[in-house]
Amino acid sequence: MNILFICTGNTCRSPMAEAYAKSVLGVSADSCGLAASVGAPASDHAIAVAKERGLDLTQHRAKALTVSAVETADRIYTMSRSHAEFLGQIFPQLTDKVRVMNISDPYGGDEKTYRRCLEEIIDFLEKESWS
Repeated sequence: MNILFICTGNTCRSPMAEAYAKSVLGVSADSCGLAASVGAPASDHAIAVAKERGLDLTQHRAKALTVSAVETADRIYTMSRSHAEFLGQIFPQLTDKVRVMNISDPYGGDEKTYRRCLEEIIDFLEKESWS
C-alpha cells in the first residue's frame, strides 16, 4: 500500500505522519505540500518532537504536490478538510482515495504544540487499517 500525506507546507504535519507511517507502521509513505517551499527542511520543532519518538526528519526536504504522487497513491491523507476540498477540485476522480485527518497546523507554535500535533497524528494513524 502506497500512502500520501498532504498538508500546506510539507515541513510539519505531513513529514511527521510520513516518518511515523514508514518507521513504526511499516507502510510505504510519502508526503507533500499544497504550498510547499520546495527544498525547505522540516521545522526545528518538528525535528525535535519526532526525535523524541525515534523518528528522523533531519534529511526531509519539502516537496510540492505532483500529479504522479496523487495518481500512484492507494490512499491520500490530508491534514485538513480544506486540503481535501482543494484536491477534489483538481482530481475529482480520486476523491474515493482521500481521507481527512483534521490535524491542526502547529506552524509558529512552540514545541508543546508540535508534540500535541504529533500525538494527534499517531492517534489517528494507529486506528487505521493498513491492509
